[in-house]
Amino acid sequence: MCPQFDSGRYHIPIPKVLYLRDFFIADYGIRMVQYPERSKNPHSACQMSEDIVIRILLLPLALLYGLGIGLRNLLYRIGALRSVRFDLPVISVGNLTMGGAGKTPHIEYLLRWLDQFIQIAVLSRGYGRSTMGYRPVTSIDTAKEVGDEPLQFKRKFPNVPVSVSESRALAVPELIKRNPETQCILLDDAFQHLAVTPGLNILLTEFARPFTRDWLLPAGQTP
Repeated sequence: MCPQFDSGRYHIPIPKVLYLRDFFIADYGIRMVQYPERSKNPHSACQMSEDIVIRILLLPLALLYGLGIGLRNLLYRIGALRSVRFDLPVISVGNLTMGGAGKTPHIEYLLRWLDQFIQIAVLSRGYGRSTMGYRPVTSIDTAKEVGDEPLQFKRKFPNVPVSVSESRALAVPELIKRNPETQCILLDDAFQHLAVTPGLNILLTEFARPFTRDWLLPAGQTP
């Protein structure tokens, strides 16, 4: 049995996924996660010691960063900053480490799966693009205009509406206005953007370097 994502209007089956320290368990099986063995090379040990020293030196900046993030979260929690919640299902896919944690292939997995049942759309920031504001993505756009990942989504799934915008809170109503048949929106890399409250947050972390073993930026890779 798969659990249900219930927004009040739609019921979407969600695969049963459970993360443990050494295992990844899903509805399609279990596999052991092999953590890389520590090298006995003295040069590697020396490099590891240097990395630890650098991290310790960056700890004051990481503390300031953590205080800033905590203050922002507190402002949203007490209502000083407003977060918008929408009637239709909004699924945010984010990561707990900087860099490649697998957001793009996970979005594509959700697209292949959910597109069989409902009308799905994707909203992304469009990092690195030269344009501004809300912009629907077409297959003839360039990565410079819309960002490489949104363009990849559109070319792989041409029938799925894909849009980019700096403001998710303003872009969601515009996307629904232009695509009224939309039943669910996937937010790409939106976990840190609290202006929209999603119905479901999917967070990704690396098996070999989970966030429990990492440090806050800039001492580590956890944002």
